[in-house]
Amino acid sequence: MGANQSCTVSQRGNVAFPRSENLYMSLSYVPPELEHIIYTTVDQLRGNSPQGCILPRPPSCPFTRVNETEICYRTNSSELQHLLDMGQVPCQYSVSEYACSELSGLTAEHLTQLLMCKLSSNMTYSKGTWKLLLTKTSAVLDEALIMFSHMASNMSLRIMGPSVTDVLDVLGELRLESLSYMQWQDIDFISSLFGDSLRPFLPFASGDLLQCVSSKNLTCETYQYIVGELSHHFDDMTEEQAEDVLRSFILPFLSRNTSDSGCFSNNSMEWLTDNYGRFSVLVPLESLFDRNQDFDPLEVLDLLSPKQMAELMVLPLPHAQGKDEVISRVLDHLLESPVERNLPEVLGLTIILATQHEAPCEFYQVIIPRLRGSLSSVPRELEPVVRRAVEQLDRLSPKDCFVPLPAECPTTPFNESRICDGANSTVLQSHLAAGLVPCNFSLEQYACAELSGFTAHNLTNLLMCKLSSNMTYSRETWKLLLTKTSAVLDEALIMFSHMASNMSLWVMGPSVTHVLDVLGELRLESLSDMQWEDIDFISSLFGDRLRPFLPFASGELLHCVSRKNLTCETYQYMYA
Repeated sequence: MGANQSCTVSQRGNVAFPRSENLYMSLSYVPPELEHIIYTTVDQLRGNSPQGCILPRPPSCPFTRVNETEICYRTNSSELQHLLDMGQVPCQYSVSEYACSELSGLTAEHLTQLLMCKLSSNMTYSKGTWKLLLTKTSAVLDEALIMFSHMASNMSLRIMGPSVTDVLDVLGELRLESLSYMQWQDIDFISSLFGDSLRPFLPFASGDLLQCVSSKNLTCETYQYIVGELSHHFDDMTEEQAEDVLRSFILPFLSRNTSDSGCFSNNSMEWLTDNYGRFSVLVPLESLFDRNQDFDPLEVLDLLSPKQMAELMVLPLPHAQGKDEVISRVLDHLLESPVERNLPEVLGLTIILATQHEAPCEFYQVIIPRLRGSLSSVPRELEPVVRRAVEQLDRLSPKDCFVPLPAECPTTPFNESRICDGANSTVLQSHLAAGLVPCNFSLEQYACAELSGFTAHNLTNLLMCKLSSNMTYSRETWKLLLTKTSAVLDEALIMFSHMASNMSLWVMGPSVTHVLDVLGELRLESLSDMQWEDIDFISSLFGDRLRPFLPFASGELLHCVSRKNLTCETYQYMYA
């Protein structure tokens, strides 16, 4: 079922997805024990609705019926009542026992203590029970909420018991529903209410409450203040809670308030942070352009999520700039601090989007050369990630799309001091002196050891070990090792090739491509034009020494070889 159809079904209703309004209306006549099921069903429908789908608001905000007789049936509060009369608020008694007591003498301090106790426990109680308790203590409720908020803030306490959402729903019924139109527009009043009294509860706001608040007579100023308060708790929310804020509060309000100038700004940073807060990372860029045609994501790169960065580079969005400038600006931003700005995640999502949306040739012509050019500057641990991305993008590019080749074949610089920092080869060195090549030492330990006595047979054994394992090492490490063993490398390659062939061994570890790239730098780049034309030499090189590696040739190596002084005969030999 397509996204639009799903949205229509959720809005208009059918057998599978009844209208949320109808479900809300049923609350007035279903038994109390079924109310939780109704609320849960509405939350599930809201959570399953497609991104950007604005569900119709309920005809009225939800209301919890309270029947004290039903709640207090079989609840004995006599023992608690005695303690309450003595000014004590013991934590071991249930909310039901408190709600069914005589609470006329309960102070704001008492209620604060009770909230601290119950909202940090794992016990859960019905909304009806909480509403009975908070209705009975309404005279001290506002003062208690302020005290509770300050105490939670001063103690750096994050309340997270299962009842917090229900308590905030009840506070919505007892306090928010009684506000006047003017109060919803009063920034001082709203900032005191949401920034003080209700602040500790906000990460747990239900979709029902958020949708209800969104429907009130908010101005852009009071709406933006509430967005700011919710953003303050963004890191404390689960992904589902954050999505609920977006779907149930932000999008419904913005979809209805298209004429209030307070919600608009010519500054993209200001417009995005004021209206979406930190929840902007959950919104597809296409939706942001739909909301504001003057929005320029290049002005807010620091605020974009990895997914939005990928969308910006791949999707045909209505930028004022050309796609080449957009991709260059995004990559400039990412490459300034590739680890902190999640370059690997952005590249992974970019490849997924390019696959799903059949990105145009222009996209590949810009991004592939740019990523190739970054290989010399990215941190060592990210080099394999970038190379893999280049290879995947190269394979995805349309067959008739010519992507510019690098001016020169790539060269891997290596710094032995950096590679060997922290690599202790002392124990390995004693094994090497005895003519042993144990497999349990890392490639870094071998590359950083003294290898003057290393034989072709030793190197062959090491290649067999490392190229059939799941361990991966950087091209820099492989180049250091193979440079140190260059004197025996050609003989070792022949031995390795024969051994792999005789054993019907297919090398397939993650390092095979890196090794062949390094062999390309150390051996292929040193060949003369005459050697590239010599069929006997080429058949010996590619048909013998390099044969086990060829299935894993990188696009870069293949591009590089294709530019050499090949004759048709030597080209056809390699092709065959």
